[in-house]
Amino acid sequence: MTKYYKTFIWIFMGVIALVWATSIIIRSQESQESIPPEIVADFQEELIDRALARGPMPIEGFEAAMLLDIFPGLEESDFDGVQTGIMEEEGVYFYIDGKLQWERASYQSITSGEKTVSSEGYGILLGNLAQRLGMPASSAEEAVAIVDEVDIPSDITDHIISKRDLIRVYTPRPLSVITSPLTVWGEARGSWYFEADFQLTLVDWDGRIIAESYASARLDPNDPESTWMTEEFVPFEGTIEFELSEENRVYNRGTLIFQKANPSGLPEEANTLEIPVLFE
Repeated sequence: MTKYYKTFIWIFMGVIALVWATSIIIRSQESQESIPPEIVADFQEELIDRALARGPMPIEGFEAAMLLDIFPGLEESDFDGVQTGIMEEEGVYFYIDGKLQWERASYQSITSGEKTVSSEGYGILLGNLAQRLGMPASSAEEAVAIVDEVDIPSDITDHIISKRDLIRVYTPRPLSVITSPLTVWGEARGSWYFEADFQLTLVDWDGRIIAESYASARLDPNDPESTWMTEEFVPFEGTIEFELSEENRVYNRGTLIFQKANPSGLPEEANTLEIPVLFE
């Protein structure tokens, strides 16, 4: 392959990527433009008011990761095409290969608020949510109903938020429908593990155990210094298999418990995170 041919391939791939990214932005903008700006403003105000009720206002505003933490009913894909920036467009979120990414506008310099969802971004977020949930967004009441749909009861959210400096679960999301086998993943402080593991317990609506398993620290095999014995966050993954009784299917809700390893057995060392789930 000649040098010129390689250069041509790279240019061609760059053009394709640019066209693809532009098409996503255009589709997102079209989705936003179909929703009246006053409805977008109502949606933004409702979402931010609920976020502020659970914590302080970030200096620059809310980034996608913050909103995902506060509203467990949101999904990363909801932010696909969402624009960011305080005074002008500084970047955009893309959901690519199952992962949310952010790209800075090429003409913008680095600022502290570059990942903050913009007013236009909230319009795109509302359009994405309306499409995913199959819900209309043509009035203030409908916009609030969409917020209600992605919001989680405050007691559940408060419990999750209270533990997020110790453990963060990315799958499953609260009140999501689960099937067996269920793969869970997230990250926890090294102190949550013992011998790189901690227990998973699935219980039914009445607190009766359905299944038990373990989550394990995902250590880098290529890094000899990779360890769970740290105060930092360490990624984990686990699988739990379960069978449902007829009663479980009638009362189709339960709780997945992430239990801190406690080899000492001391009550003050015990801790759990509980994620409510629904059965198919």
